[in-house]
Amino acid sequence: NIFFSPDEPVLQGTFLLADDGGVYRVRNVYSVAEGFKIAQTDQLDGSAMQSVVIDTGTYDEITDLTSAGTVAANVVVMDPSQFYRNRLPNEFAQRGDRVVFMPSTVTPAVGQSFTMAGKEWRIVTVEPESDGTACLVRLK
Repeated sequence: NIFFSPDEPVLQGTFLLADDGGVYRVRNVYSVAEGFKIAQTDQLDGSAMQSVVIDTGTYDEITDLTSAGTVAANVVVMDPSQFYRNRLPNEFAQRGDRVVFMPSTVTPAVGQSFTMAGKEWRIVTVEPESDGTACLVRLK
């Protein structure tokens, strides 16, 4: 739990970056009688902040090829079990999948591929969030 004054803006679903470099995702926010807010959070792994190169070309499902075009973005990665806690699970999620939060400057699409940490990933599902887009992703 992380404590905030009543005037500090903190919303469910947002990310917090601590002074020590820790990354947290806000699960719930409560106001308490003592006059402050409590944010229930999940602390993400040290490798949660990643850089990706997204293929922005057109994907052809028949040939499994993507035409040329890329864009770089900074993303936040988390385990699906943390993301789907307190919400309906994604029936498409499989072992080894990750949830990647794309910034609002990127428009991800199902089937789109990207490179993260030297590996190729494909977007399985896309879910709009308050601070970007949550994508369930799988190794190619």
